[in-house]
Amino acid sequence: MLCNQVYFTLRLADFLKENVKYLACDCNKKTVMYVLSDDCRPPTASEPDSFLDYSPAQYRNEYLARKHLVLIYQESAIVLGMSTFEYAFLPIAGAEHLKRWSRAYVQYVDSTGLFAPRQDQSHLTKSLVKAYFKYCHQIMNVSQIHFLATAKPSFLFAGSDLIDGKRPLPGAKLVNWWLSVVDDFGKSLQDKENQSQASDNEQLQVFVYSPTEEVHGSKRLGKLVEKLKGCRWVYGWPYESKALCTDQIPMFEDDPKWKHFEATVLDDDEILEQIERSEKKRPRIIIDDEEEESVPAKPVKLGKPRGIMSVRQFFEGLQIRPEFHGETSAFFVLKFQQRLRDAVADAPGATRKADLASFGIKMLGGLTFESEAAVRRSSQQIMGWMKLMGVEGVELQAIATDSRDGQAQALDAATSEPVHSVQGLIKRKVLAK
Repeated sequence: MLCNQVYFTLRLADFLKENVKYLACDCNKKTVMYVLSDDCRPPTASEPDSFLDYSPAQYRNEYLARKHLVLIYQESAIVLGMSTFEYAFLPIAGAEHLKRWSRAYVQYVDSTGLFAPRQDQSHLTKSLVKAYFKYCHQIMNVSQIHFLATAKPSFLFAGSDLIDGKRPLPGAKLVNWWLSVVDDFGKSLQDKENQSQASDNEQLQVFVYSPTEEVHGSKRLGKLVEKLKGCRWVYGWPYESKALCTDQIPMFEDDPKWKHFEATVLDDDEILEQIERSEKKRPRIIIDDEEEESVPAKPVKLGKPRGIMSVRQFFEGLQIRPEFHGETSAFFVLKFQQRLRDAVADAPGATRKADLASFGIKMLGGLTFESEAAVRRSSQQIMGWMKLMGVEGVELQAIATDSRDGQAQALDAATSEPVHSVQGLIKRKVLAK
């Protein structure tokens, strides 16, 4: 008799409740986290017929399956937010409720600058990001996590850069902050692997690439990652340089790579003309040795027209985008060794209301956060909507200050809050066939 193991994934809210911590002190206030989620339906078609059908919602045999918006309140004000996208492989017919997760994208991490005490904001942000990385690796079993570290005044909370306490980091320091966060996360995985006597091949591998550094001919970031020991660091991209960019590079919403793809490949007149000619071409047949006529050709999948850029050409072209001519920015790709798993399903009772994350982000976009009073007003509007939608928060726990590691102490003293364009917990059920 054959058996399939169906894993029920722990909800992100439940996982973050156990793993996100902030530092205890006399001035701490009640800190509550809310997780808003969308479940996206698989596309009705299989893989795209051509590269023209690629989009941030579907890349090859993967599709955007879930979105999250995490909001952390301290008393009545939002202090921190994060939005993420999660991708899965196209489901097998008859098992649409099961998912095989492929990768995750950290879209935004932003703060309002109102967390108290202010010097501990970075520790809370780091705890949230590392907890999400851990969720992706341990619970979802993704192979990759992507994000772009780039310095902008605000992402989720418009106008919050005007609040005196926020102090967004300049680009180079922001990239350094993310290097430290990822390296620290890699060390935590190493400690776990060493305890289980895992091989070096299971160590987290991290690729980091900065078009800004390439524009200026700088080697600073490449030399910096060589000194880090928490992961297997590589300066560059995790793709075959000579392969077609359409076969190798996944793209995401609000991603410079997608904007570059739209502005080059999808708007390339020569490539589009090749496709148009191939669609108009019809075979000719001879009738009675005299007459010729064309007959409709059978629909076929479009191949790759000549002129499609290679991976190397794509990234070289990316350097000319205006996003990479100012502050230092860097793409990060975290690559894990995936564990074998038959199927993944949501835990029983883990129902989600549709489009909460998308609507929450849209609602944030219509609000302002340029002062403490504005933050509190906007926070209350979001809170009123979440109560109406039945979204429940989880209270976060403070940890003693002596639990802070030395690296975090040095990091928090040197930096302020970043902004970026960023198995025991698994229940299983055995089904017998």
